[in-house]
Amino acid sequence: DDPMRAELLEIDDSAQRATALTRQLLALSRRQVLQPRLIDLNDCVTRTERMLRRLIGEHIELSTSLAPDLGLVRVDPGQVEQVVLNLALNARDAMPHGGRLTLATRNEDIPDGAEAQTRRLAPGRYVVLDVSDTGQGIESEQLTHIFEPFYTTKGPGQGTGLGLSVVYGVASQSGGSVTVETDPGSGTTFCVYLPHAEGKLAPAPAEPARSAEVSTPGRSILLVEDEAAVRSVAARVLTGAGHRVVSAENGAEALRLFDDAADPPDLLLTDIVMPGINGWELAQALRTRRPELKILFVSGYTQEVVLAPEQMADGIQFLPKPFTPDALRAAVARAFQA
Repeated sequence: DDPMRAELLEIDDSAQRATALTRQLLALSRRQVLQPRLIDLNDCVTRTERMLRRLIGEHIELSTSLAPDLGLVRVDPGQVEQVVLNLALNARDAMPHGGRLTLATRNEDIPDGAEAQTRRLAPGRYVVLDVSDTGQGIESEQLTHIFEPFYTTKGPGQGTGLGLSVVYGVASQSGGSVTVETDPGSGTTFCVYLPHAEGKLAPAPAEPARSAEVSTPGRSILLVEDEAAVRSVAARVLTGAGHRVVSAENGAEALRLFDDAADPPDLLLTDIVMPGINGWELAQALRTRRPELKILFVSGYTQEVVLAPEQMADGIQFLPKPFTPDALRAAVARAFQA
């Protein structure tokens, strides 16, 4: 009931929308690193459903119809959630005066022949996500363009023209396809086909215990991050956890601070991709000065992109951006215990 709550929710919503747009641009340019794994599409729809109920508004009824015997798919979970979100928001915009949005999953076998060619699919078994609305439908002259990047029928400031192109790109990169059935004035159904995958679901990773996050307070940390906002927040979080933090905005400054310190730091927490001296070069230089120095790398790129497997030896830890305060505290605790 705090009066600031509404403003904070707006800030959070803006950040989420900026995140979604960035992911769309990365997916469109194929510079986003895919992390496919076996998932249950029903779980993905269920997780996304709660967020959708807040985004689509109370004037739209949201329902789901999930096949109980649904097969597994091997895809990047983040990209699949983006597909669900994009299709649902498009459906919302097609129903400005209200309507019904339905998310359904099913299995379908595609035989060899004309049907496979029409849907641009190889014959085989597929898991299908159907997103249906009761909105205004799509005119025939628009159908040939809807999957083109930056094509939109919305007014200025109301759409990026990336949503459906990202949906099509994700499905295609995963070995599937997208079809659309529409009736102007009566509604639209998008069908996302993803290849069925054999295997068993891996157990979800356990959340770190709160006690482990703050189990090693009072240590000295050299924080190196070229983005001022990230550096400031990380320093506040770690100081609040009881650590002594010295901050640097680049590798050269970090080297000077390290050499001038009367009490050398116990941990180097550094971004990897930085102008001048990068994080890996900095870690190597500081470990020649203090071999027992603990190392925690952070990066907006995935670990596989910025570090070779042999560079993760000797207890070096990695934390992907963006991270929450809890994740940062937990990663620092793991680094000290490595």
